[in-house]
Amino acid sequence: MENETIRYLNGERYRLLEPLGSGGFGTVWKALDQRLRVDVAIKELAVPGGVDDPTFAERVARAEREARNVVKLRDHPHVVSVHDVLTERGRPWIVMQLVSGRSLAQILREDGPLPEADVARIAVEVIDALAAAHALGITHRDVKPANIMLTPEGRAVLVDFGIAVQESDTNITHGVIGTLAYTAPERFDGERGTPASDAFSLGATLYHVVEGSSPFARAEQQATLHAVLSENPPLAQRAPGLAPVLAGLLAKDPADRLTLMAARERILRLSPGSATTPRPAEGTPAPLPPTRPEQPTAARPAARPTRPTPAPAPRPDKIQFRFHFPVAFFLFSLTLLGIGIYFCTRAPATPRSSGDIFSILVASIGTPLGAIFFLATVLPSGRLTLDSKGITTEMRGIRPTVNVRWADVLTIRIDQGVLGLTARGNGKRSPTTVTVCQLDRLVDTTPAQIEEALRLFAGAAWTRGRR
Repeated sequence: MENETIRYLNGERYRLLEPLGSGGFGTVWKALDQRLRVDVAIKELAVPGGVDDPTFAERVARAEREARNVVKLRDHPHVVSVHDVLTERGRPWIVMQLVSGRSLAQILREDGPLPEADVARIAVEVIDALAAAHALGITHRDVKPANIMLTPEGRAVLVDFGIAVQESDTNITHGVIGTLAYTAPERFDGERGTPASDAFSLGATLYHVVEGSSPFARAEQQATLHAVLSENPPLAQRAPGLAPVLAGLLAKDPADRLTLMAARERILRLSPGSATTPRPAEGTPAPLPPTRPEQPTAARPAARPTRPTPAPAPRPDKIQFRFHFPVAFFLFSLTLLGIGIYFCTRAPATPRSSGDIFSILVASIGTPLGAIFFLATVLPSGRLTLDSKGITTEMRGIRPTVNVRWADVLTIRIDQGVLGLTARGNGKRSPTTVTVCQLDRLVDTTPAQIEEALRLFAGAAWTRGRR
């Protein structure tokens, strides 16, 4: 590359040693601070045309903005520290801490998806970092696996605030900047980026890390964009506890999206100790995003979660509840049976008048019908089924009375003993309200059991319904 001849920066204070990785915004170098005699990382922002490039001023401003944003978070244990920003030979450079470690993207490539408990812990630590940034009015705008690092001690660190913005910053960028598969839908409508959009990006990142595949990435950019805007990914199969949280973070509408702090609270409730944030040692350096595997050495062990965790309990394929006919139907059957029995006692063996014939007819028809209806009301008459596709109610011998896919459900809630939902209409513009069933008709079922089933299968729809 053109800067092979550049070996020193800021006079001879920083000596470039080797490139650690590169991406669309530039290259990260390992360097030696010869004044302090410590290794550092230096990010070189790419400016293809040098000082004559029309984007030069913007890229220098971006480097200064990254340093300005991150320096406010320099004491946070889960944010990379920035020391300085330089302009050398027509290129902007950012001096940062250097650590050994791997990005979540690299861990996915080399080791595959992580256990649910490790992802829960990482989620809490990254949420803490984002919450600290949001409290200062800074949004990251590019949360993704490549920008979350794991140190050898297992500490998560958020890096690359290069496209972050503060509320007071002038908007120097044009169009949507970020990684398509992790960008919130509202960003494509021109919104600048909010804590809610960072929450969506984190949800897509955590889903990728725990499932091993991105929820929205497709082979073509247009297909990826369509998935981000219109498709709801299936619930995470490898993380039944985290699945509703991830679904809440991935809600398309920011107003319906789970907030970061609400997600943090729910993750911490999953299992005691599984998502606690360890206190880092003072001075522990933060990592930089490599794009190629590092060679582990005694001084630089590869970061990987070592905490043994039990395998999460698998989510059932479906959950079914049985229910009876309404009480009114039960009373009708008793009435019909009583009438039939009454006329049985009055009907003579040999009819002698039209009244006798009527009594015999009523007794012969009403008694068996009443008995049949009575048995139908005593025995379970139908079932309520929840599975990964949707929710269905069926009456014995009758076609499904309710059959709605989760992808079409907007909200689902329990109100005054009635389970109901709102779903998109055929044109997806006119929501439809549907009464699913009355809870008092369910056999040997408590409201808590219904709520647990909805939490497992309905995901974000149940979360929105309870607000």
